Amino acid sequence: LVAHQWMGLGEYEKMRAEEMAKQGYAALALDVYGKGNRCSDFQCAMGTMQTSSEASLIRPRIAAALAVLKHHAPEDKLVGMGYCFGGRMMMELARFPGKGASEGATLQAVASFHGSYSPFADGETAAAGTIVTDVQIHHASGDDHAGLRTIEDEIILGVNGTETVWESAHYWETAHGWTEPGAAVYSEREAIESHAAMMAFFSHSLGEVPTCPTQTTTTTTTVAGADSNTTASTTANSTTGDTASSAGRAAAGVAALALIWRM
Repeated sequence: LVAHQWMGLGEYEKMRAEEMAKQGYAALALDVYGKGNRCSDFQCAMGTMQTSSEASLIRPRIAAALAVLKHHAPEDKLVGMGYCFGGRMMMELARFPGKGASEGATLQAVASFHGSYSPFADGETAAAGTIVTDVQIHHASGDDHAGLRTIEDEIILGVNGTETVWESAHYWETAHGWTEPGAAVYSEREAIESHAAMMAFFSHSLGEVPTCPTQTTTTTTTVAGADSNTTASTTANSTTGDTASSAGRAAAGVAALALIWRM
C-alpha cells in the first residue's frame, strides 16, 4: 500500500507503486482526497489534509483501499509505505491492527518517510503490547523532532512484550520531502539508501531473502472498484523473478501490478 503526501495522489506515489510492482508486489497507491482533488500550494494542501484527517472519514477510506489490495495479495503478506501525510496513515495502521483504518487486515510492516505521526483521533495512542506490525521510520533533520520522540516513545510502549521489530533512521541535513526526485529539497543518496533499507525491512518482515535480478516484463490491468462511485485504474510493471521474495509472492498467487485507487 502506497500512501500519498499532503498535495494528494500524484505521479511520485504512482512511480513508487510501479517500483514495488517491479519487485513482485501487488502495489496500490490509494487516494484519500478523491478523484480530481489535488493541490499545488500550501493553503490548499493544508486545508484539504485537515479536512481529510477526520478519523471518521479517513479510516474507512484507508480500510477500503486495503480491501481492494487484499483481492490481489495474501492477507498475511501486506506491507505499506507513506510520505508526509501518508506516513501518518502508516502510523495509524500500525497503532490499531485489525480495526479502524486496518479493519479486516493487519499489515506485516510499514515504512514512513518524512512523515507526521499524530493519531487521527486525539488521545488515541497504542496501548502496551498492541503493535504487531513492524515499523520503520525515515526522519529528516529538518522535520519535527518533538513529534519523532513522541512516536518513538509510543512505539516502545506498543511493542513491549511482543516480537515486533521497529527502527528509526535519522538523516542529517535533509529537509521535509527529501525523497522525491525533482523536488528542490531532494537528497539523492538518502532517498536511494532509505528505500533500499525499506525493501530489506519488508523482506525481513515477510520472511524473504533477496537474490539476483533476472527478467522483467510489463503488464497493464484494470480493476473494478468497490462500488459504482469508486474506480481503480492500473499501470502495472511486473517482474519474473528478480528476487526470491518476488518469486515467493508469485507462488503464493500475488499478481505483480500497480493499482491507482480513487475514492
